[in-house]
Amino acid sequence: MTEFSTNIDRFFRLDGKVALVTGGSRGLGLHTATAFLKAGAKVVIITARKAQGEQGIDQAVERLNKLPGITGRAVGVAANVAQTEDIQRLVEEVKKIEPKLHILVANAGATWGGPFEPTPDWSSQKILDLNVRGVFNLARL
Repeated sequence: MTEFSTNIDRFFRLDGKVALVTGGSRGLGLHTATAFLKAGAKVVIITARKAQGEQGIDQAVERLNKLPGITGRAVGVAANVAQTEDIQRLVEEVKKIEPKLHILVANAGATWGGPFEPTPDWSSQKILDLNVRGVFNLARL
């Protein structure tokens, strides 16, 4: 175990708090959800586009709920936070789980990995829909 994971109580506590972490099935989103649960969060809701598979939320929720010493729980909701309709559905699902959300981590994001000049126009729309419009609409709704 790292120094951080063994002494998290000395850094911050989130007892009774409810958090939503987009892109929470892997990478920084999964690490954030882990830290929130270890800090005492009541519920941590994670999202990803897919429920199943090695990058889906089902496997992440299972791993999160098996963390030793946690008192809260992880819940997964499959949603594409680049699409306003899916964001609206996500918001409604969150309200069914908990009436109040305390923390929003807009972690889901995309980039285009290639030379600038031949980049197709549709790639910028995909990036802006997720990284800008999606974050705006999630916070707004």
